[in-house]
Amino acid sequence: MKKIRKGGVQMMFSSKKGFGINEIIGIAAGLIIAVLIVFPSLQGLAENVMLKLSDWWESVASSLFS
Repeated sequence: MKKIRKGGVQMMFSSKKGFGINEIIGIAAGLIIAVLIVFPSLQGLAENVMLKLSDWWESVASSLFS
């Protein structure tokens, strides 16, 4: 077991291969999924927060400055 683990670590760090096309395609797919799914939901959340803050500020301003 010691021999396998040592050989695996040694092989992992001595490899001279760079990123392959599969890794690049995987990163690109992840970014596309993030843009299509995550960002629109964050935009909706940000709009909701801004509306709530605007309502809150109107109530605070009306009670302070009236």
